[in-house]
Amino acid sequence: MKEIDSVALARLEKILNSEIAVYEQYGLLLQKEQELIVSYKTDQIPNVTRQREALLKEASNLEKERLLFLREIFGDVVERSRLMTLIEENCSSQQIQRLRPKVFDLSSAARSAQTRSEEFNRVTRFSLDVVNGALSIIRSATQNVVKSYNTKGSLRESFNPVRSRIDNALTKA
Repeated sequence: MKEIDSVALARLEKILNSEIAVYEQYGLLLQKEQELIVSYKTDQIPNVTRQREALLKEASNLEKERLLFLREIFGDVVERSRLMTLIEENCSSQQIQRLRPKVFDLSSAARSAQTRSEEFNRVTRFSLDVVNGALSIIRSATQNVVKSYNTKGSLRESFNPVRSRIDNALTKA
């Protein structure tokens, strides 16, 4: 069986460990940002978002570094193969046993980050829908005439008594 040298193996392990750590941190930051959105702590959200964006750039850079390094070792086969397949085809059994857990950890960390990201996007979309709905209600309450379409497609105009609402609020104040 083929074998890669110990220096290359150590470097590959280091890159994999770094990628795993970045994906785990990214998942934690997504969870923190989601909690901030749900609890309406909007002043802290931009800082967490910047940290999350920096981690995304770092993850991208680490992936590029890993692909370049694998291309140096294994050649152009890297583009058409999965990481575990490359390792199984080009490493000794001891190296495979050493790298397999790291590859699976990387895969599960990336999947977990993707799942959390999708969940975060759903929470964000829901939050935006709530805000947009509230703004729509406020906007329609300040207009005298509300134009809407019914299910048959015909236009309906409603008149809101805006003037009397404003007068009542001013006389009570």
